[in-house]
Amino acid sequence: MSNGWLPAPLDETNCDADERYTIFRRDYLDAPPDVFAPKPFEVDSRLVDGREVAFLHLTTTGSASRTHDPYRCGRIHWGRPVVQAVYTTHVTAWRKRQSGENRIKIALRSFEYLVVLAEDGKRVRLVTAFYVHDMNQRRKLQRERARS
Repeated sequence: MSNGWLPAPLDETNCDADERYTIFRRDYLDAPPDVFAPKPFEVDSRLVDGREVAFLHLTTTGSASRTHDPYRCGRIHWGRPVVQAVYTTHVTAWRKRQSGENRIKIALRSFEYLVVLAEDGKRVRLVTAFYVHDMNQRRKLQRERARS
């Protein structure tokens, strides 16, 4: 599902890391989203295998050890348009204190895709973004949003 304003998902069966990294660079490093100006939009610039940790979080899943996630890879190009749509009716957004940080969560109205940002007084930082394929997880996000 692309909701009409999002591009179709990329091929999930062939997640070429170099191709996905080119998209990541274009969307977050070369021309970061500007909707939170004057606060700059940043990504976690620590490197793992020569690529930013944020890229790892947009293409893999898990905690201690990360594993390839075809759903994340196939929708890596959804994150930027979802962030840019934060003040539109295409998405729903809320704030939550989580993991010791102030978080901004931006979800498609269907809650099938979520972008998580961390915000402090100086900047907004990309934490992760992912496709929510589990209906129970979507309902959990809906309840969290309703409580905010």
